[in-house]
Amino acid sequence: DPQGCREVQRALDEVGGAEQEMLMREMRGHVAKAMQSPNANHVLQKAIAVMWPADISFIVTELLQWGRPCALARHPFGCRVLERLLEFFPTPWLMPFHIDIAENADELSKHSYGNFVVQHLLEFGDDVARRKIASAVRADIVGFATSQNACGVLDKALTYASAGDRQLIAEELLAHRGVLAQIASKRWGASCVERLLTTATGQLVIEAHEQLLEGAEALQRSAPGRSILRAAEADRARRTQTPL
Repeated sequence: DPQGCREVQRALDEVGGAEQEMLMREMRGHVAKAMQSPNANHVLQKAIAVMWPADISFIVTELLQWGRPCALARHPFGCRVLERLLEFFPTPWLMPFHIDIAENADELSKHSYGNFVVQHLLEFGDDVARRKIASAVRADIVGFATSQNACGVLDKALTYASAGDRQLIAEELLAHRGVLAQIASKRWGASCVERLLTTATGQLVIEAHEQLLEGAEALQRSAPGRSILRAAEADRARRTQTPL
């Protein structure tokens, strides 16, 4: 019932802890069913966002009883519930989720729903999970870069992975000449290229600009490509300008 779910969400926002617990008490034993509902999943998301984790820890238990975290990540509604857990629950409580998602990062990153969960794990997870995902990205850098879904994970890896892993990812991507210019012309790939340009250091950023300029003809055919090309040309001009 869409209206009933909206009313419960509103109540969770407005009432205090004891009343919130009373509202969620009826959810015990029914978390899996609620997660799979196009309406009730929003109640779970709201509860996770506004309640103390200790008061609704049964959500974690029941989701793990439903199935593997990687299956939850592929579910159209379950992925949203999982994202809220990653945002609001303590990392130690979610280790089974972290481990399973990170170990299946390659497959999930290319999935239409799973990629958003991997992105969330990069942003809100621990360093172990980040390293595992960064390793998966490097192992299939072309696959990640040229997939509309996985490119978002690549972008987040260039943002939240360790400084060392970010440089290794940039180095691996630039080792496949032509890929950077290829994705720079895509609406979904341009932000990833911009991220790389702000992440790469030293010779890597020079190499990135050279590769983009080599692909200038193709980049001119799209608005994102033209924008990145202008930035690359401006940066090259600044770098080669003779001091007065």
